[in-house]
Amino acid sequence: MQSAGAVVVLSLLAARELIDARSDRTASISGSGNLARIDPCSADPAVWRWTPGVGPVLGRRLADAAGEGLIAAPGDLQRVSGIGPMMAKRLRTYVRWDPRQ
Repeated sequence: MQSAGAVVVLSLLAARELIDARSDRTASISGSGNLARIDPCSADPAVWRWTPGVGPVLGRRLADAAGEGLIAAPGDLQRVSGIGPMMAKRLRTYVRWDPRQ
């Protein structure tokens, strides 16, 4: 049986391959409701890195901020150094937010 983290990583790998195949790094995945989304509270840097535009440094920053409880809602992404409004908008499509927020 696969862990939830492994399923997320595999889904993100598949999404990244699809995006790379389209050669459009900012392609939308809307309409792809079957893809797993990142849980910002538990994602490690490797999981964040599979999102378009996130490298090792930004992945570490995102994981650290989430570990400190700074990322709980979509608007919180911009609290992380290196994430502006456009990057935050792009990342929101890859994150699973708590529906109560």
